[in-house]
Amino acid sequence: MSKKTKNTNNTYTKKISFVPVILMLAVVPLILRWHVTQLDGPIARFWIGTYETNLYTYAKSIVIIILTIIMAKFSFLTIKKETIKKDKTLKLVLIGSCVFIGFSIFSTILSDHKDIAIWGAPERREGLVLHLCYILMFLYTYLVYQDKEDFRYIKYPLIFLSVVMGLIGLSQILGKDILNMDFMNDIMMPNEYKDVFTPQNTGGSVYLTLMHSNYVGSYASIIMSFFAVLTLSNHESTPMRIIYGAIFVFTGIILIKANSQAGIVGVGVSMLALFIIYSKKIFKSKKLVTALLLFVLATVSITNIVTKGLLLDNTIDIFVDAKKVLVKDPNHKYDPTYGLPVYDVKASKSLATIYTKDGELNIYFKNATDLQFTDSNKKPVEAIYNKDQKNYKFAPPFQKLMLLESSESSQEFSQIAVYYEDFTYYIIEYTKEEGAYLIDSQGYRYENMIAPHMGFESSERAGSMRGYIWSRTLPLIAKNPIFGYGPDNFLVCFPQYDIAAKTYAYETPFMIVDKPHNIYILYAINSGIIALLSVVFIWLMYIVDSCKLYGLKKEYSQGDYYALACSLAIIGYLAAGFFNDSVPTVAPIFWILLGAGYATNHINKKMKTRKTS
Repeated sequence: MSKKTKNTNNTYTKKISFVPVILMLAVVPLILRWHVTQLDGPIARFWIGTYETNLYTYAKSIVIIILTIIMAKFSFLTIKKETIKKDKTLKLVLIGSCVFIGFSIFSTILSDHKDIAIWGAPERREGLVLHLCYILMFLYTYLVYQDKEDFRYIKYPLIFLSVVMGLIGLSQILGKDILNMDFMNDIMMPNEYKDVFTPQNTGGSVYLTLMHSNYVGSYASIIMSFFAVLTLSNHESTPMRIIYGAIFVFTGIILIKANSQAGIVGVGVSMLALFIIYSKKIFKSKKLVTALLLFVLATVSITNIVTKGLLLDNTIDIFVDAKKVLVKDPNHKYDPTYGLPVYDVKASKSLATIYTKDGELNIYFKNATDLQFTDSNKKPVEAIYNKDQKNYKFAPPFQKLMLLESSESSQEFSQIAVYYEDFTYYIIEYTKEEGAYLIDSQGYRYENMIAPHMGFESSERAGSMRGYIWSRTLPLIAKNPIFGYGPDNFLVCFPQYDIAAKTYAYETPFMIVDKPHNIYILYAINSGIIALLSVVFIWLMYIVDSCKLYGLKKEYSQGDYYALACSLAIIGYLAAGFFNDSVPTVAPIFWILLGAGYATNHINKKMKTRKTS
């Protein structure tokens, strides 16, 4: 075989080996396909309804699994032993990956809900299988990425993705969502569900193809950080730098219109890191300092004007929430009732007691429709029953309280909703055989409870209720720190019946909390603290290595800029991760870039060694 033929074959093999990487970056985040799953067991109990209708994550997760299997096959066919990066870094990465995989598997085996642990919960679909895919795609990219020219297989798919997302984002900002158009119905909906599709006026809300505006924040943290670095690169052509800058600015507008404060934090942290790392280069040239200042001022001003002040408003909100968490009120005293007018209900046999700020109201059931009422001193309370509206109203001090009886009530069965000033707090069900008990909005029984909590007292509503979620999740981690509760099991282990606190935080007692809004807490509660530490080790090792290689340099090579683009994207995503979760709509981009980042660092070290030898 001639040398020319051999090089041609190597080029062809390389292109083929990067196909699953390109598809993972450019196509997977855009996939939308309607899927309906019937739910049962604990999932049905905590989810809204007995069916899950999934447009954003189910199909993505299937394609992720397929592409990862292809990567696994390609690794045996295309990756040669002599090209494997046999260094200390790879060994440490493999150790960290094996520890994470091992504890995730143990966590799944020990989980009370193995089906969820393996395949994931509704909407998220991030069980053990998908976590294995993330690690495998990360390692595959790390190994298949061999020289700086391979960066094109990362850069161009991300340009394509950013442009398509930009068009979708623009349509959503203008209230003419592309995803609501008829041709998208043909793409997204299987034939049997086409009639289900109903175009909706989104009112300018921005969620792209990522399910929720929160995940627009994680996506923007990656894209803006990545292209900010490439915009600075003097090794790129002027037209390409203009394209990178345009992607940065327009993605910023999408981020602000999505109203994702997590994304703003992510981009802010990565830009601060870029300023520190790049500061020697910046202050070396007055022209560069001036150009950067003008670019930043123009970007911030344009974004704030286009978003009608949202950038400034969100920035202020971030500092206000931070102050709530960090600066404690010394006079605050924890009140488990949160000052709610109706803060508890106890139900057993033929008695239900409603605890209100006006006193205790006892309900005695002679049968399901024959009720008597007394106060805490067992004195009768006057009640007026309206047969037409099927409700009970009371004399003072309970005049603001109302009980609404279900239309299906009979002498053997009844449901009674407890209202206070037209707000529903609890639902009591009574049957002749089992007496009285509490039910949720789906008809499942529960016992009201005050969940163990840790921190965030008086700041439960901070960060869009993240204070409440974290305060109830930390004790769960402390209870089972080594193996957690199983991948994606947060939904079923979170204290969903912490009614008073949930009503205070969300202003509804029936809110389903299905995610912690923090990637680090997510890993800890799902797979345990050791699993969390193992992935944090992989992330931190990469960030520290990048800072050592590229921090405070006076000049940067093309390979340095490529590496910086990856590392800043990783920093941005992980900063946003303090307020966002890992989801299959964005996570593959992160793990692919992490692999590419490790590979570029290895290549740059190798080139540096050759120059000095």
